[in-house]
Amino acid sequence: MMQRAIILVLAAIGLASPQQGPTITGVVKTEAGKAIKDVMVQGCTSTVCMISISDANGRFSIAGLNAGVRVAVKTAQDDSVTPLRAEAIATLRLLDNSPVDIGTLYIPTLPKPIALGANDPQTVALPDGLSLTLRRSDLKIPATATDEDKISARLIPTRQLPRLADLGSEKIVAVYALYPFAAKSSSPIAVRIKSTLPAGTKVNLRTISEIDGTLSEPSDATSDGRFITSNAGAGIVNLTWLIVSR
Repeated sequence: MMQRAIILVLAAIGLASPQQGPTITGVVKTEAGKAIKDVMVQGCTSTVCMISISDANGRFSIAGLNAGVRVAVKTAQDDSVTPLRAEAIATLRLLDNSPVDIGTLYIPTLPKPIALGANDPQTVALPDGLSLTLRRSDLKIPATATDEDKISARLIPTRQLPRLADLGSEKIVAVYALYPFAAKSSSPIAVRIKSTLPAGTKVNLRTISEIDGTLSEPSDATSDGRFITSNAGAGIVNLTWLIVSR
């Protein structure tokens, strides 16, 4: 991790060793569709991050990554503004040296975070039909989060879904941006989501790695016709982006 951090800093000041590979381009926008300038966009693999700053039109260009790797293209969570900005993230595989345009990377805004209680386990009813049952004592909050005892979530509109690699033929049911981003739980966090899927429908719950965009192993969940609920003893362990698919 130390080597990765050093390379990230060198990339930011233009001193990282050049690598041959594709260029990743795109544009950063608000949920309302307004381009945002001066946003730091990272292209990260498991070993290195390369950085670009969006221009006046929101456009960015990331170079210096090798082909044949999985990449997370992301912006940082920002809880210094109101409303909070969630971390935006798209995932892709660089198959060869061809340039890749990921299109628009929308930065979600988050509803006001909800305070966690003292009693465990606790169920937190979040906006957009999502409830999480967790143990605060098992939750490790990143040092970068200012509201360490609060949690929030936002359903990503279908039209603003980013590129998400590795889902294969699975169909996306819902995607949520979670806060605080990159918080981790040592015990499974149970998930319940409002849904109109027929009773008995099986779905997969996954989260996106904050490091390189790798999807977690699927966790089982089932619809009862009103809610999708993670199976007993199952759930998620990372608060990043939650992907529900079938």
